[in-house]
Amino acid sequence: MAERSSATRTHEHTIEIRTPVRFVWRALTDPKMLTRWFVEEAEIEPRKDGRFRVSWGAEGDGEARIDAWEPYKRLRLVYLPFEGSPPMPEGGAVVEEFTLEDRGDSTVLRLVNSGIPTSPEWDGFFKGTDVGWGDYLEYLRDLLEVGDDEEFPEPDAGPEFRSAGTPRKRKGEGGRE
Repeated sequence: MAERSSATRTHEHTIEIRTPVRFVWRALTDPKMLTRWFVEEAEIEPRKDGRFRVSWGAEGDGEARIDAWEPYKRLRLVYLPFEGSPPMPEGGAVVEEFTLEDRGDSTVLRLVNSGIPTSPEWDGFFKGTDVGWGDYLEYLRDLLEVGDDEEFPEPDAGPEFRSAGTPRKRKGEGGRE
């Protein structure tokens, strides 16, 4: 769902994942887990005011200050200006806020991505992150509910004997523009 205000715009995504909250928190905050569903590289200083650095390889890097670190409940990232991005209005910042609702055997994850300027030069970023986050959160749900090839590798029986099921989406398919 997307909103537009006078200076910035926001999009938000909510997804229920059939796994306990501790696994969802780990997937959001553990660098190795982040590389399984979201980015190619990640470095995190796991604390309030720590650094949260991610890289999509040739697609770019992002670095944020951890504004809120409330294990199993809330993670709020305030991004530093992206290299090559349009100018940010003074005092502005792109913010990603993840909130987790513990429902026992499942978790409701809500992401609010805010602070994106309404100026036309930010339209591609806004559209790309809105679509990209929808896809990435689906990848996260697939990873936590089903697993991935790193967790469940296929036997080496040759291509003609591999499963013919629908391939799962992988990081790097779709995503940020």
